Amino acid sequence: MVGKEYWSGLIDWMKTSVLPAGNISPEDLDLIHIVDEPEEVCAIINKRYKDRLSGIHKDRRDKARKGV
Repeated sequence: MVGKEYWSGLIDWMKTSVLPAGNISPEDLDLIHIVDEPEEVCAIINKRYKDRLSGIHKDRRDKARKGV
């Protein structure tokens, strides 16, 4: 989400209402990023992409070792 000031109310509501009601987990909140600059958006996307690729390659290596 871009615009910390704009989105802060939604996140506060999620933390004070949705989370305590058990409709989301604390880990779900970790998936949400609020930034103000386009560079921050790019950095988050690039990190997630690299993390995902490293996980895919790890899965393939694990399967190869197991002969799957």
